Amino acid sequence: MNNALRTAAAPAAAPDHERGSTAHAWWLGTTGRTLERERLEHEASQTDATAQLRRCFPRWRSALEQLTSQALTRLAQNETIDPNDPDVWRSRNAHAQAILHRHGVGGASATRLTSAAITALIDGQALADRDAGLDWTTVAIRPGLLDESLKKAHARLPIGLEDPGVWAYSLDKRRALAGRLGYDDRRADDLSRWVLAHPDAFEPADLRCWRIGSGSWFALAGEQLEPVATSTGRSACSSCRR
Repeated sequence: MNNALRTAAAPAAAPDHERGSTAHAWWLGTTGRTLERERLEHEASQTDATAQLRRCFPRWRSALEQLTSQALTRLAQNETIDPNDPDVWRSRNAHAQAILHRHGVGGASATRLTSAAITALIDGQALADRDAGLDWTTVAIRPGLLDESLKKAHARLPIGLEDPGVWAYSLDKRRALAGRLGYDDRRADDLSRWVLAHPDAFEPADLRCWRIGSGSWFALAGEQLEPVATSTGRSACSSCRR
């Protein structure tokens, strides 16, 4: 497995490419590796190469924390890195999160996307950067020269977050579809599994589109289904007897 696809969630369990990235970090204990990491991040934060990288996501303060130690070492030496290179990120999710931050949607968590959506996000951004003429091999003499190209590269997120299919979990799927349909989050939970699988078939008057037992379903059922008498003398819609 490519080391870039591993998740370095804790310093004590850092992958091999993290351990061998500095001259002496391999023999340090957990605390030592944390201090070494902090030193690298601080040194990297001072260089023009890092300033250039940060123009991709100026509001993402923790960007350096998501880079591998090799990437930080290069930045500390004022060597450029390509944000589209999977080997510069500590995990695939971190790479995807970086792209979301590039488009100003850092509040969305890449860990909740499907694997296919993450692949489309990563591949799409690499293509957008190439089409925009971004050159990540050198440090621009005037960083502002990148801004126009970055604007082009960030014109459109490679995936549609309003598409339920990009999300891995039902709650996110419902919220995405509800937003697309103009409903707030309170109505999102009323959407049925059927309509999540067939989002283009949504019809507000179709009972299949609403989760059975939800407020929206009951309101619609009351309009469409004939009431039937129960043993207690109360009325109920015919569908509710099942």
